[in-house]
Amino acid sequence: MWREALGDEPLKETLHRAQAGWFRPRSWHSWHYRLGLAEVDQVPPLPARNHTI
Repeated sequence: MWREALGDEPLKETLHRAQAGWFRPRSWHSWHYRLGLAEVDQVPPLPARNHTI
């Protein structure tokens, strides 16, 4: 539904700008595969929270 409504570019941009907590691991991997941004076992790590004080 989102992909048909928005097209791929806004979804790709969302992944590139994603912040910690926006995606669960399963959906993070799934969207990278669906949008052709990663091959199997080549998905970038989820964004992590910065715990600096």
